[in-house]
Amino acid sequence: MIEYKERPAPIVAEASVKYSRDFSKDTVRSLSDITKATFGGMSSSLEHPVPPLEPTCASSNCTFERYKSLGMCMKMNDITHLLKVVELKNSTSEHWTGGSNRANAVYEGNGTTSWNASLPVGITFVTPLSYSMMLAGNDRSLSFLDSRDDNYTAIARFYVMYSNAGNVSWPGRDRSQDKPWEFRALEILYHACVITYETEVVAGTPITRQIATSNAVLDTKDNRPLYNANCTLKTDFAINFCDYADKDGGSTYLTDPDAPSDPKKFYSFDRKVSNMITYNSYFDLSNSFMADGVPDHLASFMKQNYFALRTALYGTDYLLNDTATQFENLGKYFNGTAIAVSNMIRSSLLDSKTLKGVAWSNETYVFIQWGWAVFLAVQMVLAYVFLGLTIYRTKKLGTPVLKSSELATPLASTEELRRAVGSVEGIQDAGERAKKVNVRLERGMLVLA
Repeated sequence: MIEYKERPAPIVAEASVKYSRDFSKDTVRSLSDITKATFGGMSSSLEHPVPPLEPTCASSNCTFERYKSLGMCMKMNDITHLLKVVELKNSTSEHWTGGSNRANAVYEGNGTTSWNASLPVGITFVTPLSYSMMLAGNDRSLSFLDSRDDNYTAIARFYVMYSNAGNVSWPGRDRSQDKPWEFRALEILYHACVITYETEVVAGTPITRQIATSNAVLDTKDNRPLYNANCTLKTDFAINFCDYADKDGGSTYLTDPDAPSDPKKFYSFDRKVSNMITYNSYFDLSNSFMADGVPDHLASFMKQNYFALRTALYGTDYLLNDTATQFENLGKYFNGTAIAVSNMIRSSLLDSKTLKGVAWSNETYVFIQWGWAVFLAVQMVLAYVFLGLTIYRTKKLGTPVLKSSELATPLASTEELRRAVGSVEGIQDAGERAKKVNVRLERGMLVLA
């Protein structure tokens, strides 16, 4: 059976993906690149997350070897056990975080009960409303203190404090007699890392997976932490960055996961650029909001990332209050900024490198199935076996072959020939008698000549 099928075959076409081993101060095109990455990442929703940097593929299918790139990763810990919540009775809008221009948008009047949630890094959040969240950057860590690698590669730390009231609507009354709703807290760490990727393009759709991450620092004397908490913050065109002295310049070095003990194989992250990312993140991403569960009732800074963050935390209808789901959603949400900054690092003008892949296209080939010929082959084999056995058996019995022999005459089928030959006794006698008879072949039969 013959069929015409298709199979993938490599073709000469563009297939490439970018990666980076270094991120230097000269590679950033402008400070707006950092702002675009950090703020764009936090503005993305769970329904439309930030995709990894796409490869270039001139065909509809491309494959690449596994590769590594410098990037930014995210870690998150639940620190609710460190959260302190204090009831404030008869509070006024002056007590609430953000002042009178905040919660008055929802609740007019003072004298209501509010709650003061605080962490031991100096962050305090006071709110009278049941749906409240604060996201703030901070130099100090509470849950990543024991890891040298985490502290060396730290780029930015954020704390999230939020109430988990469930579906509670603000009734417009003093809630001092009500059981206080639950508050929770998380610490988010953004840090430099080496990411291992797998990338392919299938039917025109790029697919990139993070296989592993590592932030192990290179053990050298001149290797110092990325983040300098003592740097002087400056502002240029409303963008914050760290103004380093020359002695504070340089890079922080990470090991190659495939050769961690080789000092010649490393990834480097410039400390000046790192602090630009740090303070841009703190300036752009810090946010807070208060709400009563009614979509039109909201007091907030109303930054662009508000809706995506609020939806990840409470859902679109304020009905989400499952702590496990909230933790998972917030992890996905904050990881969006890590992906966006990693994309920026991988696509930097000076430091990015290109990994060549293979472009594929379908080719047609002839497929022949030989199964149907097996039966014929078996028949031929059996025929040859039968012939061989016949020859062997004939030879063993001593039976002469009658072809071209006069012995064919006594076996003739006509009565006339049999009478001419007469009675025979044995093979030898038959041969002698047959020699004396002349015959010819006529119409397929032996007859007397």
